[in-house]
Amino acid sequence: MCTATDNDYEESVQCMEEKPSHNLVGALCKKCGNNKAEVVLRVKDTYCRQCFIDSFTHKFRATLGKSKMLKPNDKIILAVSGSPSSLAMLQLVKDGIEITTPKRLQCIPCIVYVDEGAVLGHTYEQRQEICISMAKITKKYGIPGFITSLDRCLDISSSHSKLCEELHESMVWHVNEERELRLQSLFAQLKSLSSKEDLLLKLRHKLLFSVAEELDCSKIFVGDCATDLAVSIMANLSLGRGAQLPYDVGFCDYRHGKTKLLRPMRDFMKKEIAFYMVFKNIGSVSYPTLSSKVDPFSSIQRLTEKFITELQKDFPSTVSTIFRTGDKLTSEGTRNVECKTCLLCEAPLDTSKQDSSSMQATEFSQLISSPMFADVKDLLTHSSSDLHSNAVSSMGDSNCCTSNYQCTCISQNQLQKLDFEQIKENLCYGCRLIVKEMDSLDFLPGDITSSVKTEIMQKQLRKEIQDFLL
Repeated sequence: MCTATDNDYEESVQCMEEKPSHNLVGALCKKCGNNKAEVVLRVKDTYCRQCFIDSFTHKFRATLGKSKMLKPNDKIILAVSGSPSSLAMLQLVKDGIEITTPKRLQCIPCIVYVDEGAVLGHTYEQRQEICISMAKITKKYGIPGFITSLDRCLDISSSHSKLCEELHESMVWHVNEERELRLQSLFAQLKSLSSKEDLLLKLRHKLLFSVAEELDCSKIFVGDCATDLAVSIMANLSLGRGAQLPYDVGFCDYRHGKTKLLRPMRDFMKKEIAFYMVFKNIGSVSYPTLSSKVDPFSSIQRLTEKFITELQKDFPSTVSTIFRTGDKLTSEGTRNVECKTCLLCEAPLDTSKQDSSSMQATEFSQLISSPMFADVKDLLTHSSSDLHSNAVSSMGDSNCCTSNYQCTCISQNQLQKLDFEQIKENLCYGCRLIVKEMDSLDFLPGDITSSVKTEIMQKQLRKEIQDFLL
């Protein structure tokens, strides 16, 4: 038992050093030493306007240069959402590819905007207004722009039409009401805002990679800054995506094969980006998101963001510490093609059931707490593998024929309607938590359901011919 008294606590508080305060009124720039400082970073670092812009630009180019990922004449996609971070990235790329720039960026950029209005509850007028604003941005920077809708990720594999359309000020944005209704039904099933935000991010990335393949682009630039990545690190650990941190917060996300997702803004704080936007006179396109005007306790991501940003006010190194700690997590340099990946996020599956693993403990807890096995006698007389096999076999057709060589009704019955047990074997732990909240799997992206159905057919065929194999 602790024997410390209130007096001991008061004495320890008096011995604590006060947070040092710095009087920076009239301070000079720490870099050039001549001009009056206009920016204060890291509590006491002062910069004038020009030195700050030069330092900001140098940090961006150094991040790209050290990675050695950008090759001459690479076609890249700039995923611009209208946020300050994405627009600052657009400005930096535009300045970098100009002929007068020393050691200019030798790449061919294009802008892609993903319309998420169907999920965010925007009216058609709001979506049309945002579309026109993005078209004006592409015209201002002289970079080709394209627009795509989030609902198109549901039919990527079966769609014969283009996934994106070229942006221009006079365009009229047409929506597919049937597909958008299906997307809205998909998100309406999710009970928690945490799952909705997680699914929205995965579908957005899934669509961006498909658009990159259509536009023949090898790189995708996203505007995730250090503050966003610090929040992602803590939120992903809470959502069961700890094994995916190297992909979700690293500079390069290479899990999708040839097309790579890069985060060139990862070394910038939101405060730095805000100053850069003001000094360069860059306006942002703002619109409500899923977490706008909601209670901070409504989602894991929103609560994590509140915790980190409030802690950052009194401890300026909070974001940097979290970000640098997460940055030390690494994975294999190239994805193993033989490793099975999640159908939703395409990360390597982290659901192997090793002895004394957390996954095994989680499944056992779910097993003994389910109403199906409430009787203690069942737990004593059946092993977990037997219970699982019985549960899976009960999902088949009870009227199925028993012949091993003529049975086709099992496959047809399973292909007509998928259930959670059939699809979860192809999902990582984090994506399983999302799908588990759904009442129906009919609204999932078509490539996911088609892949599961193909695997079911292959397993059935393998079972039928196994007696003939040498």
